[in-house]
Amino acid sequence: MRERKVTDTLVELLIATVHRIKARADGKVTKELINAFKRVTGKENILFKVADAALGNPDDPVRADE
Repeated sequence: MRERKVTDTLVELLIATVHRIKARADGKVTKELINAFKRVTGKENILFKVADAALGNPDDPVRADE
């Protein structure tokens, strides 16, 4: 009985640790993507072109493969 309680507690701690690591990793990836987006020159124009292409032809790809 005691062994099961210890095992359950250890498993719960492991799961909590994994969730914390995942949350930190998600935050780090999001932060890196935001920073990369901030470094793109002319990003507003690119975004407007992408949005225009997406709205103009919603079922087509934004850029045709060549």
